[in-house]
Amino acid sequence: MPLSVSPPPWLDRLDCAQLTFELTLLEEVDLPAQALLQLRRELSSVLADLKEQQGVQIADLVSSLLFPAPAIDPVIRRQVQKPASAVILSPPAVTSGVFAIGHRFKLPTLFVGDGVVGIEAFTLLLQVLGQRGVHKGQGRFNLSLDESAPSIVPLSWLLLQQPLLYNHVKLEIVTPMRLINKGKPLFKFDVNCFFSAVQRRAINLACAHGLGVNDNDDELNDLAATIVCCDNALHWQDWRILEQGRKGQGIGGLTGTLTLSGDALAELWWLLELGALLQVGKGASYGFGRFHLLQYA
Repeated sequence: MPLSVSPPPWLDRLDCAQLTFELTLLEEVDLPAQALLQLRRELSSVLADLKEQQGVQIADLVSSLLFPAPAIDPVIRRQVQKPASAVILSPPAVTSGVFAIGHRFKLPTLFVGDGVVGIEAFTLLLQVLGQRGVHKGQGRFNLSLDESAPSIVPLSWLLLQQPLLYNHVKLEIVTPMRLINKGKPLFKFDVNCFFSAVQRRAINLACAHGLGVNDNDDELNDLAATIVCCDNALHWQDWRILEQGRKGQGIGGLTGTLTLSGDALAELWWLLELGALLQVGKGASYGFGRFHLLQYA
């Protein structure tokens, strides 16, 4: 993947559509913190109900978008062992508490590549989830859309809506970012690992939709090595506790703000924008690792 000031051409060949679903509660529900980041489990649990209500074809389509099978092409399969979901959810980072009847949650959703043809089927899946509840069978909801039919555009269009050239940027990480290095979670932010994670996320998505994309780790590492991280106000946030024997093990990630600076940001800028759009790290397709580009200069 050659890095440059402008987004690479393959982004022009990957269609996408943005929608914002609105979930209006039909009953009071007591939710733990970050409950909506667990929609992967909830959606998986209602696939059988969708199959019963809408048939095998609809259920199989949704399943293939959310949990795509490894590529048939052995070259791509070696490059991407776990294909990226074609549906990217950005649920709100809710705090724990009781939510009343009529409370509305917005669920911005990005459909990429094959996901564009599955918008209607995914909407049906959310409707089925509304019958059961948003979290562990609690919190039934009505589903509606904030807007009319979505526009289908190249993914590059979502990046070109913003200016590209800046030499420093402030990032706000709003949901736990779970970066992995050598199989272990990173408890401190690492610039190289961050940009590598964004690049892998982009390549994974492109390859999952049949686009031949070659990465260039050496060039990326050289550029990332010149980026300086300052004003680091990140902290580790546990969002879930796994009970193991008598001790609980926390699962979490980094949240907070930090500033990146360096002339190489001009060449990495499109990658930053793409990362903000796709989310980064483990669980990115379901809302983890969401960050905003707050401030430019």
